[in-house]
Amino acid sequence: MRILVGNTKGGVGKSTTSVQILAPFLFELGSSVSLPLVEFDDENKDAETFSHSTLIDASQISLVGTDLIGTLSNLVLSNEHLIVDIGGNKTTSVLLWALENSGMMEGFDLFVIPLMDGEQDAVNAIRVYKKVRAISSSIAILFALSKVDKNMSLEMQFFDWFGDVRDRINGVPGLIEEVALADRNMMFIHSSDVIKYSRIFGNTVYEIAAKSTEDMKVQLSQAIKNKEETVARKLSYKMDILHKSIRYKKETLEPCFKVLEGIHYDH
Repeated sequence: MRILVGNTKGGVGKSTTSVQILAPFLFELGSSVSLPLVEFDDENKDAETFSHSTLIDASQISLVGTDLIGTLSNLVLSNEHLIVDIGGNKTTSVLLWALENSGMMEGFDLFVIPLMDGEQDAVNAIRVYKKVRAISSSIAILFALSKVDKNMSLEMQFFDWFGDVRDRINGVPGLIEEVALADRNMMFIHSSDVIKYSRIFGNTVYEIAAKSTEDMKVQLSQAIKNKEETVARKLSYKMDILHKSIRYKKETLEPCFKVLEGIHYDH
């Protein structure tokens, strides 16, 4: 499966969606261990942070001096599984132009549009959606709602997106009404400090969650027995992060995987 991830607004969770959700999903589909994840971004190189991950083979491509049509063609024709993380602002517009002119949008199965709860996030998500649909009528669409707060209702947190569905304030419809019913696929990526910690370890939450709690318990027990205070404290924090990662996998990653599995792909 080949996936594009983009929104013209920056800071909406594109890299988190690509690395933490899509790469583990493709790995579970049976992708190669080293999944190509390509960032088209002249400003941020977020995937480089995950240098210890065995799931992704991250690379960055600058727009400056690059034959975009040739590059996109090579990526599509050379990779059965692929994630392309498109930088925000002008980068998204330029890449969409290249995908349209080259016809290479037809080489991708899914376009993921991440957004957070700001009004401009939703506005830009709709603009990207309409542009993608103008280019291709067959590519599947998925909206990834990022930094979802479990302690707040989705409708209220993403008020501009869903609108005042219960007519509590102004009764104004949300921008989602501009999306065709068949395209209203959504997954919810919860906010969690394990995302931050995974960056520190240079690994994905999915990979951290796969580590053995029993092995760490043995190490911690030994450190306590030997009165190795610094080691014991560090292992205790790592144990906490491991348990949080396991919960995040169950409560966030696995539901997102189910959404991805349930989407109808024409390609």
